[in-house]
Amino acid sequence: EISACLVGSEMCIRDRCEGVVFQEANLQGTIGVQAGAGDNDWIGLVWNAQSNSQFYSLAWKREAQTAFGCTTPMGIVVKRVFAPDLPSVVGADLYCPSSTSNSAILNLPADTTIEGWVAGEDYEVSISYSEAAGGSEVIITRLSDSFEMANFLVADTTYPNGSFGSTTLSQEMACTCLLYTSPSPRDR
Repeated sequence: EISACLVGSEMCIRDRCEGVVFQEANLQGTIGVQAGAGDNDWIGLVWNAQSNSQFYSLAWKREAQTAFGCTTPMGIVVKRVFAPDLPSVVGADLYCPSSTSNSAILNLPADTTIEGWVAGEDYEVSISYSEAAGGSEVIITRLSDSFEMANFLVADTTYPNGSFGSTTLSQEMACTCLLYTSPSPRDR
């Protein structure tokens, strides 16, 4: 079990929990942006990381904007990243709503949520990976009122296990707290 609270702004694909294998397990954590934070950029999680350039990425954007040669949408984009090395991973690989030479789009905001995150709110993220279920079930709940913001399947089993961690880009006062794994609910 891993538990931590990380606050960042300019780091991407950071604090990957190496040595902790995520396989047929449930990953839970709390993400959010502290009240009073400016900007509208990305917060999220990575899981089943094979390396720092091969992983699943969940990136949540507060508002749409043009960046990385595309219009990055408000809401959640999920991608499978498969770059040869970390220097090859660019913003479009993580945040643009299309596949690139280093990533495949798995879920668009229409499949996840078209709502942006709200500063001052915390969100519990639960990711349950099961190869038998065909991928990762993701549930995101706003903690202030227990409202389920999203519940969707990431239908991909390319990476059946791996490390996990948080990701953020350019978002001041982003926080990932209480990130931990447990046996899959199906295994209890």
